[in-house]
Amino acid sequence: MSCKSNEEHFILVQSGNASLNEWRKQNPGARLKLNGFQFQGLAMGSLDLSDADLEGATFTGCKLSNAVFANTNLEAASFFDCELQKTIFFDANLKNTSFRMLTLSAANFVSNSPFSGINHYTLN
Repeated sequence: MSCKSNEEHFILVQSGNASLNEWRKQNPGARLKLNGFQFQGLAMGSLDLSDADLEGATFTGCKLSNAVFANTNLEAASFFDCELQKTIFFDANLKNTSFRMLTLSAANFVSNSPFSGINHYTLN
């Protein structure tokens, strides 16, 4: 992984959208560094993780409907048993990303880059 993960960023995401939005206002242009973290049971609709580094992160049993992963590095990330209705993955790096046992209705995977390396398994 190219960047060192940041425990403070992990706690910030878990604290909710209001805290995350306030942090973004105070740190314009800063990138969340969450590579390698394990998110279990995270239930946050409309979570905005745009431009974050989530390389190698694991999402298990998360409810992330309407979440935004635009321009996010999700290389080698894993989504297992998650709800991702209407989730946006616009221009996300999805190389070697694994999607398993998901609720994925109306998710948006529009991208300017090819989808090579995405691992799709058991999409509901």
